[in-house]
Amino acid sequence: MRYWFAIIVLIMTFGIASAQEDTDPYQIALARIEEARITGANELLLVWLDLEEIPPEIGSLQQLQVLSLVGNRLTDLPSEITNLQALQTISLASNNLAELPIGITTLSSLTTLDLYDNNLAELPPEIGSLPNLLVLNVESNQLSGLPTEIINLSNLEMLNLRDNNFQSLPNRVSQLTTLCHLDIRQNNIKILPATLHSLNRLANQEACPFYADPVQGLEMDRSTLSAFPSSVVNGGTPAILDYLENRALWHTRRIVIAVVSSVSSVAFVIVCLWSHYRRRRKPKQKRHV
Repeated sequence: MRYWFAIIVLIMTFGIASAQEDTDPYQIALARIEEARITGANELLLVWLDLEEIPPEIGSLQQLQVLSLVGNRLTDLPSEITNLQALQTISLASNNLAELPIGITTLSSLTTLDLYDNNLAELPPEIGSLPNLLVLNVESNQLSGLPTEIINLSNLEMLNLRDNNFQSLPNRVSQLTTLCHLDIRQNNIKILPATLHSLNRLANQEACPFYADPVQGLEMDRSTLSAFPSSVVNGGTPAILDYLENRALWHTRRIVIAVVSSVSSVAFVIVCLWSHYRRRRKPKQKRHV
């Protein structure tokens, strides 16, 4: 009887240990990485595992094109992430990132970068080294500005800045002329820069039909829309961009008039001073006795 009882205890102990190993997030991640390596899979999902770190073995998946790390507790990525040069899509939504892992900015094939729901207060200048990026989602972070290097994203089509700490929209966004979807809702933006009119793809449904809608190409809150006449708001994105263009032209005319007026005033002062100077320098005629 004792013999059988000992066997049962051993079996139960082994079963519990195996179950704990199977439910350990890190071990699950390792197993999935190994499976992807053996099968040559181009997609890896490590989602909602409460992972605090990613196994460095992920660097062996050089064929990987899609990587989803949604719903973990990551604060960084292993340096081996730089080996994934074929990667096109990475999602780090719902993690604990306070800084963007620099390794991501070396992935030159990347077309989609999803950073939704993290703790990012800024983006590094290196973000501009992703020439093929089409989609950048930084919704629900703590951003209040964008680095100058953002203008190097010359193929960017979708930029989601929703639910951040922007007080104004940086003028450099106007230089992202390939944009066809821009979401700035749930910020504290009251006025749009007049230069935004240059983003005419926001109003063109055929420009990027996969992402944008001609009315919703530019998405903003009612508080921002209140700066526009109701007739403009009712006309949607095309009317808003036209309004901004007209405002930009008006500002340009004012600047030109101010410059011309200043130049004229300076020229008048110079002429007056020169005339006065010549009169003082004119030699006096001698009187004949």
